[in-house]
Amino acid sequence: MFAALEKYDDVYSNIQPDPAKRLADINVSQAHTFLDFGDDDFTNGKPHPMIDPTNRISRLLQEARDPEVGVIVMDFVLGFGGA
Repeated sequence: MFAALEKYDDVYSNIQPDPAKRLADINVSQAHTFLDFGDDDFTNGKPHPMIDPTNRISRLLQEARDPEVGVIVMDFVLGFGGA
């Protein structure tokens, strides 16, 4: 995300340091979107995605179906549930 911030002005995220570029709705991507599924936004009251990858898989499928999406980059920390 930080590499993209150096090149693009429209980088949004649930962990964006600039409050104006935080996602208004974490379930809807905007422009260049980076998501941290391990953040409290996604884990509050739910298992971490390394334990239960359901939310991560669902979002991947949602983004893959969107004709506006050109690239999906995923970064995983491997562990139980990470495979």
